[in-house]
Amino acid sequence: MNIRSLLKLCFTVLLTAIFLAPRGGTALVDRRNSNSIWATKHLEKRADIIALYNNAVAARNFVGLGRTEHWHLDPSNAALFTTAEFYGCTVVIVVNGRHVVIGHYAQEARHCFTMENRGVVEQDIIPNLQRLGLDHLDILPDTRAWIITTASINSVGYKIIMDTLLNEIEEADNIKHYQYSGSSGVGSFPNAPKGKAVVQWTPKTDASGGATLNVYIENDQPRFTQDYDCDGAPIAHGSRKRDGTVCHQANSTPSSITAEPAAAPSCTYMGPEPPIKPAAFCSCGSISLPLKTVAGTPLPKSSSCAYLTLPTLTTSAPMDSRNIITDMPGCQICTRYAENEADCSSITDCLPQAPQATVQVGSSPVHVGTLTSTALYTSISSALEKLCPSVTQTTEMTHCETGSVKIPNIPFVDAGVLNNGGELVVKVESSAYNVTSLRDAMIKSAAMTANNSTQGRNCFTASYSVEQWGKRSSLSILTDLPRRWLGLAARDHPHPVEEQATWCNAASFAGVNYYGPYARWQETLASTDYLDASWDFEVKGGEFSCEFLEGLIDALAFVQPEFTVADLELSQAIGAICMDTLGHS
Repeated sequence: MNIRSLLKLCFTVLLTAIFLAPRGGTALVDRRNSNSIWATKHLEKRADIIALYNNAVAARNFVGLGRTEHWHLDPSNAALFTTAEFYGCTVVIVVNGRHVVIGHYAQEARHCFTMENRGVVEQDIIPNLQRLGLDHLDILPDTRAWIITTASINSVGYKIIMDTLLNEIEEADNIKHYQYSGSSGVGSFPNAPKGKAVVQWTPKTDASGGATLNVYIENDQPRFTQDYDCDGAPIAHGSRKRDGTVCHQANSTPSSITAEPAAAPSCTYMGPEPPIKPAAFCSCGSISLPLKTVAGTPLPKSSSCAYLTLPTLTTSAPMDSRNIITDMPGCQICTRYAENEADCSSITDCLPQAPQATVQVGSSPVHVGTLTSTALYTSISSALEKLCPSVTQTTEMTHCETGSVKIPNIPFVDAGVLNNGGELVVKVESSAYNVTSLRDAMIKSAAMTANNSTQGRNCFTASYSVEQWGKRSSLSILTDLPRRWLGLAARDHPHPVEEQATWCNAASFAGVNYYGPYARWQETLASTDYLDASWDFEVKGGEFSCEFLEGLIDALAFVQPEFTVADLELSQAIGAICMDTLGHS
């Protein structure tokens, strides 16, 4: 065999070995096996965030929109905590080895994007987050926080929340910004990690004791994982608890050891904040208690909240001219100050089973002239009663007519002259109700909204001209004698006189929404009964002020009992908010 043939044979054998051997040879097989091992370990660290979310909801460790919740962690009890799915809202999560705080805040409030409005964040979010969440935390060096939002780190809302957290958390690196893309705000993500955040607390089963905390945000892979010992202190990975002991289980305490007495409650002195909070009190977790006294004399501020045990609360128990009321259907404990004023804290592990009602108030002006007060209330309510029939069947929802009712003789100033030919046109954009009493309550709420909006800066003084016939003087009678002798009639000449009147603009619409007792059990909150009423009048420009809302809420308190259906009363006062466009939710 010559050299050429020998080389050809070797080349053929080499090619055959390459194509017949497993790709990559032995080295690649070993690498693939190691990848398989890595993949197995990797999957062990993953979790099904959808299942965790559903289990947390089932356990009622669930934070609804506009709420902040706080939980104590027990190293011997597993727990899951979550919030309602977020589509554009801001969610704040704060954790350490002893506590979990979750807050969920709306994307829009008071007709603006929440995170772009300093006033809304400072007045609505921060007090909620601070009092119901951060004030109950034991701030530890390892405390971590996440601000989950569609807003950037440059938004005013993010900066305010960040500054608030930095007052409690020393290390800025322990506060993470998680920015996500918001959806249209409708629907849900039942089979996707999107829009979900879950905190998982799992007791350790080995001799080290303690528990593991995982934070999941829109992913099956935890964004944060940390092991803690029995005292809530972080354990470095690969190390054991410092003293080498395990956590004592409640059911495994040796009989020879006397159980330790229950720890004294953590109560904080809260100064008066009139007019809502006329007197100082003690904030003890989810309830408020009066300052301690001796023989009727208040103790010094430093010891006035030094409760050793929490007293048993009863409904409507008097407390410094206020009442503490436990509202289980509404999942809240409230300190009531007046008929329509209360300071409430949420009850954990509780899903509300009480109805609610809100009113959307149009923020555009509609001229109603001098038709105000009782006359306006009566005119609007009478018009709506004509459009909305009583309920005569229960097989389907009853709806108002789509026509309109005109209220005539509305005065207005036209080119500087008084004109009484105006009309206020009342109509119903959309509606649905199944009980006549709810229809009546919604009509009264809409009429009261129009009535209460005609005040303050929504009313103004304007001048106009009217023609008057002057009194005839004796001199004018003498000058008319020649005309009479000639058979001509004597005539007066009218002259313009300036007068003034107070004119008012009303809110352009009232959208009344009633949420049944189980509405909040649904994945998407929607009103069960609603009435969207509006009224129109031609008016050029003008401004409209929503400063009357506080008075409106007080006025709606008189309508509140009429929303009672089957002995189920509203869980809280009827809310009101100014909006540009009408639409029930």
